[in-house]
Amino acid sequence: MCCRAGLTMVSATTVVALVVSSLVLCVHSVPCGLEAFTEQLLHDRLQRRATTTPSADTRVAFFDTISPPSCTTQDQVISSFGAGFSECFVPEVTDAYKGATDWPSAVLKSKVYSIRSSSASLVTAGEIDDIMDITNDIFSSADISFNYTTEFVTNNTLYAEMESDPISVATLGAWYTTLQQQFNIPQDLSQRNQHSYIFVVNMDVSSLAGVCFPDFQQLDNRPPTDQTRSSVPSTLGALCIVDYRYFLNSAQHARAAPESLGLTLAHELGHALSLMHTFQATPFYFNGQCRVDGISAPNSCLVTEESSFLNGDFIADTGLIVSKTSEGPSGSSEAQLFDTTTCTPGPFYPTTCSQDKMQVTNTADNYMGYVTDLCKSRFTPQQLGRIRCTIDRFVHGESGRLSNAQTRRLPPVVFGVDVDPDLSNGVLVTWTPPLNYLQSEGDIPTPSTVKYHVVRTHPDENPVTRIFASTVFSYQDSTVTKDPYEYTYQVFAVENGIAGGKLKARLVSSTSYFGPCLATVLASVLLALAL
Repeated sequence: MCCRAGLTMVSATTVVALVVSSLVLCVHSVPCGLEAFTEQLLHDRLQRRATTTPSADTRVAFFDTISPPSCTTQDQVISSFGAGFSECFVPEVTDAYKGATDWPSAVLKSKVYSIRSSSASLVTAGEIDDIMDITNDIFSSADISFNYTTEFVTNNTLYAEMESDPISVATLGAWYTTLQQQFNIPQDLSQRNQHSYIFVVNMDVSSLAGVCFPDFQQLDNRPPTDQTRSSVPSTLGALCIVDYRYFLNSAQHARAAPESLGLTLAHELGHALSLMHTFQATPFYFNGQCRVDGISAPNSCLVTEESSFLNGDFIADTGLIVSKTSEGPSGSSEAQLFDTTTCTPGPFYPTTCSQDKMQVTNTADNYMGYVTDLCKSRFTPQQLGRIRCTIDRFVHGESGRLSNAQTRRLPPVVFGVDVDPDLSNGVLVTWTPPLNYLQSEGDIPTPSTVKYHVVRTHPDENPVTRIFASTVFSYQDSTVTKDPYEYTYQVFAVENGIAGGKLKARLVSSTSYFGPCLATVLASVLLALAL
């Protein structure tokens, strides 16, 4: 959502998160190691063998007994949008997907509607093309593009409602009902023939410049009780509404808001692909009081630089920032709050609640913040990982929503490498199916045509490949003859002779990375996706 001022969301009561991962971590009274793995995540290891058949109903039988960070479900604002009820919010999965260089690209189908009145056209076809070019260029870093069609609709009644109605979830729901009827958007989610529906409108921008809801499959993934209590129905999935002034680019289009460079749509589509605001759950001191952006959760869920994988936007490589960059003390200017020339905090920028200086690092240039478009230039690697995971989990293979569904290779296999407790010098490799197979209830229907290839490499040895059937998800490697920490493993799925995306991982010695965590061996995904 891209707010001009505060917009209050109706909270949903949250329940439980799904479970995913195959990595062992440590708990230590002193924070140790990489930020992504420093919180209290003691994992009770499930020792499973090659005959284990995973079940989507009880995924703990397939993965370790951990969940996505609990704050994804305790933060009642974001949980109402399905955050936390997906494997893609597990830190190890997000981290495994980041930096993908050969992830199977995705072409998402989109429909752009321009809602106009008989006297106001708002945008032209050429201007829409300009903005979609900008959007596709931004998402090209994730190997994603939007294949879109455009429709211009004159509706004086709807135009007037959107121009004058105050913004709320209820308002958006009412608008959607009208839009669904006007444009025949299927209420039956299985019949959707677009990934995202983009409506360019004239609306009250005093509170909102744009809004977009996550993928309907992610919304559907919420527990039934949460869906019932939430005011966000699954039918709102990937519905994006953007005011035309913030849709347009002031560098190209005279009717654009002066501060807009046409980046609002990319921000909103980021929400459709499971990204949240970078300022989510950041506590700050401003105008005489301690405040928190966008959260309705316990104080334990407030974000710090050391815990941002476990709360906040649930991404570790985005730093702290706040949304309040235009509200200041009497007599102060916006430049005194945030310098848009240098894209750094001004003298009146909020401090921490301890009134220390807020270190705005690695965040001011992010598309998912509220900093001016002049400063925005990127998604972080882990944000790209979250986007890719969301597509693999919820969209892969759906020809109605994905233009290249029929030719898209299998997604990567997420896996872990551990010291095998049953072998004196052995290695235990465990893996998931590609995440698209987790969409079904009951036993995961991995086709028999899928084989899993485990490739072991060592600088002084020839590569060794083991091939396993579609029902096998672990391998005890008892044939290592050298230091286990010197071996690298790669696990990937092959279907009908075509290999899917690949990840590499190896054992990481606790003394190499984790200092005080001397008893810990972490299977660290090295993130190299290759053919």
